[in-house]
Amino acid sequence: MTIEIRPIREEEWAEYCRLRGDSYHSDPADLVRFRHLVDLTETRCLFVDGEMKATGRLYNFQQSLHGRWVPMGGVASLTVPLEERRKGYISRVLRAMLEEMRDRQVPVSCLNPYVYPLYRHFGWEHAFEQRSHTLSLAEPFLAERLAERGTVECVRKAEAVDVPLLNALYEKNALRHNGYQQRSEAFWRERVLRHPYTEQPRKAYLWLDLQEQPQAYLVVEPAEDGRQTIKELITLEADGLYALLQMLQRDNLLETVEWATEPSFPLPAVLNNPRATSRVEATFMARIVDVSVAWRIRSPQAANGTVRLGVVDEVCEWNDGTWEVSAGRVSRTDSEPQAIADIGTWSQIFYGYLTIDQAIFLGKLTVKDENSLSILRTLWSTASQPMMLDSF
Repeated sequence: MTIEIRPIREEEWAEYCRLRGDSYHSDPADLVRFRHLVDLTETRCLFVDGEMKATGRLYNFQQSLHGRWVPMGGVASLTVPLEERRKGYISRVLRAMLEEMRDRQVPVSCLNPYVYPLYRHFGWEHAFEQRSHTLSLAEPFLAERLAERGTVECVRKAEAVDVPLLNALYEKNALRHNGYQQRSEAFWRERVLRHPYTEQPRKAYLWLDLQEQPQAYLVVEPAEDGRQTIKELITLEADGLYALLQMLQRDNLLETVEWATEPSFPLPAVLNNPRATSRVEATFMARIVDVSVAWRIRSPQAANGTVRLGVVDEVCEWNDGTWEVSAGRVSRTDSEPQAIADIGTWSQIFYGYLTIDQAIFLGKLTVKDENSLSILRTLWSTASQPMMLDSF
């Protein structure tokens, strides 16, 4: 039996769609027609004696982490037909992807799972959530004193020619958070300003300050059944937030506005009715692929000093062991670790989903030397939880 993992060729596209359709209980024809959205060099499929048995994709993204853009491997489209499952095919594909990322010095990886326990077994861990808000237009949803601050008259429609302005705002905001993906102009035009599958245009608006400088933007889905969905609202100033939300309130044909934010975004603090319906949803998982590369990246608030961190990683043996971490330097050591956790927990801490103290409280992080805590608490500290706006 010969097993091969590689990108597919053009003539294999239909078979790739058939396997995915079988696995996701969808019509393969619906996938075939989106060929223009797929770069075949990103596919990673497993073949047994030349026959495709499992599919996968490995994206080469840049992601915002601790104030900088870093490479991130996006794992997606992992499928195996029912009759081929429990043969270890997905394990082989994931292992091959992790080794490829390590060889390319990609420090981290993210994926959006259907089943969390499967990928947790391979070291990915839940690290992203979003809070979905439903704002009723039965009454003004902004607190009255705040609604006066945003000037709706400073809002104008954004067009495709405004992509550089939109992207500049997006990137400035992204580098204040963990998890955002860097976008190309083509991505903006094909996946943000229009729906990638229906190809229906979305509406975009820019808010300008008193110096007529863009400080915020809003992208919304076409309204449906009295419901308006905010695709994204990025603002560098609070007044931009208020103005753009006020603009939506002026639409008397709408009943509700739906918006998904990071869980730590204090939207209820500015609402007329803080009890507006909201729910928290788990989304992406994250994994440190190579701690020797990832841990060179530190929070801008990181304190000077050295700590020894123990890593338990049963899949990526190159991570397993004790590492000495200091400013810009990560190296193996035979000394006893001052704190130890599995790779999933370290990934949650690295992304800012868990603080050090939360990880300790939950029993996920064992601290053997409390003198290390003053440094450890600052290494990857963030002001907000990570957020992933773009799905893949």
